[in-house]
Amino acid sequence: MDAMANDLRRFVRGEPIEARRPLAISRWLKGQVKHYRTAAMLLVGLFVILSAWFAITPLLFDGSWRKEQDQQNALLLQLSDLELKQLEHVGGDVSEIDSRYSAIIERLETAATGQEVPHAVGLQQRIVEAKVRWSETLIKRKQFDQAERLLDEATSLAKHLPETNGRILQELSAYLNLARINAKQGRMPTAGQAFDKVMSIQMQGIAVENLLREGIFEGMNDLTLTLTANNHTDLALGVSAKLMEWCRRIESLPQTPLEATQQVAIARNNRAALLFQLGHFPESIELYEAALKSMRQVVDAFPNSDPLRQSLGVTLNNLGRSQTAAGRGDDAEVSFRQAIAILYPLANANANNHELQRQATGVWRNLSILYRQQGKSDEAAQADKQARRGTDKDR
Repeated sequence: MDAMANDLRRFVRGEPIEARRPLAISRWLKGQVKHYRTAAMLLVGLFVILSAWFAITPLLFDGSWRKEQDQQNALLLQLSDLELKQLEHVGGDVSEIDSRYSAIIERLETAATGQEVPHAVGLQQRIVEAKVRWSETLIKRKQFDQAERLLDEATSLAKHLPETNGRILQELSAYLNLARINAKQGRMPTAGQAFDKVMSIQMQGIAVENLLREGIFEGMNDLTLTLTANNHTDLALGVSAKLMEWCRRIESLPQTPLEATQQVAIARNNRAALLFQLGHFPESIELYEAALKSMRQVVDAFPNSDPLRQSLGVTLNNLGRSQTAAGRGDDAEVSFRQAIAILYPLANANANNHELQRQATGVWRNLSILYRQQGKSDEAAQADKQARRGTDKDR
């Protein structure tokens, strides 16, 4: 009251008064005291809004970041796929090839580091693929230790990936290559263990075309040859039996690609050679005849391919050997004559191809053996003469 009286006196004298209007916040607080329910509801609403904002904002930011990361991963996968396909057709400097494979893998591993599993699966699967493909080039160069290390890394990583068709194919390729490496180095128990892994992989959902495209069919053929050459017939029979199953699946396709037809012919050739080695001549003949049917389809499509025609001639020679062993002399003579008709023109046109020269000479020798068994000494002498001509020419 005294303050108010003093302000009135100052006002009468024309002096400034000291009383001031309350601040807005003060007036608002006084109003809220009178209407406390409304104030409480406003405070609760404000709290809810702020809580929702702080909860949603990180999610929106994270979702945007994840989307950008997934887009970057997709671009990296496209780039690496293109680079891997280019490396399939690159020859020349092996150090350059190795450095390019290494760069692809390092780039993928760097991108995958720190990413959560669902987002990194594609990158990790591509890493497995790159290591398996690199191992295949190393196997061809007989750099088995480095190839084995890459495959061990690939199989270890593949175990933690979702069971997709892509992962199954890469795991299949990895264990198959491990079997090939160990077989080529004579480590048959380890090769057998790796092949058991191949056989244990469930492949019901895998299209046989993928086995061809990923080089698995070709790798199985190579493993069969290696095992047969090292007289490990039991394991070779298991590998070739699996190939025969795949051959039947290929031939059941509405339209069989020529590449598949060629691989089928090679697989049957290899099993026929194995059965011939084991003395199963009728089965060997049946497989050689089936292989010839497939090979003729490929040769008809590429009539100017000397390697394909050479393979056809060699298969005819092998068929003749099986027919000779089975006592089918007349059929054997026809097969040998057909082989000579193919191989000798090729040998004459490729005088520096010593392997081809020896193959052509070998047919005459096989024909000479057949004639001797039949008591045809004159024909045998003529065949020997032709063989000696080939031998002299080869020298």
